[in-house]
Amino acid sequence: MLRIVNRFGALAREKLNLTDRTPLGRAIHEIDNVTPQVHIPLYVDWLGGALLSSSTERKRLRKCWRETVQEFLDLPEFREGRYGKSGRAIRWLRRLYELVDLNQLLKHLGKIPGEIGVDYTLRAHLVKTDAQLRVFGHTHEPGIHALPQVDAQRRFYANTGTWRRIVRRVAVGTKGIDFAGQRVSTYLVVRAPGQCSLFSQCLLP
Repeated sequence: MLRIVNRFGALAREKLNLTDRTPLGRAIHEIDNVTPQVHIPLYVDWLGGALLSSSTERKRLRKCWRETVQEFLDLPEFREGRYGKSGRAIRWLRRLYELVDLNQLLKHLGKIPGEIGVDYTLRAHLVKTDAQLRVFGHTHEPGIHALPQVDAQRRFYANTGTWRRIVRRVAVGTKGIDFAGQRVSTYLVVRAPGQCSLFSQCLLP
């Protein structure tokens, strides 16, 4: 994902002569804050419609996205055959990142497979430990996830989320899509063994 985000931003700024002082230049920096990440193609489409008045420039922006995605999909690591049963999810992602047409995107997002949204690598690492609680703060969505039991003991992974700018898709209607941003602070309070609570505080931009 970082490869796509970084490459797309650099290519778009080059092809559209953007700077960090232009509205579009700043908005492109926000792509890594879009949540969920499967909405990034929607965000790219929204940027073109909201911040570019020229159809030529909108086409150029979409071309930058397609070139960035194709470069990523051509990597050997993104071959479906490497992932066995998870190949269905890889095929779904491949199709998603190739889409920029709004109607196709919305239709495709309605077919989210069960594999998407689960961090198998992280969970596989965590299950190797025998601690009852693992706490981690990072720039991700906060949440508490149950891990497989060990010796009949329940275990959990807690992601506190820390400070993060979130850009969410807030509406889909006759007027098209819309995105809004906010600052989110999340933190975990542990009062005693087995007694913990996850809190979030949102600040308007």
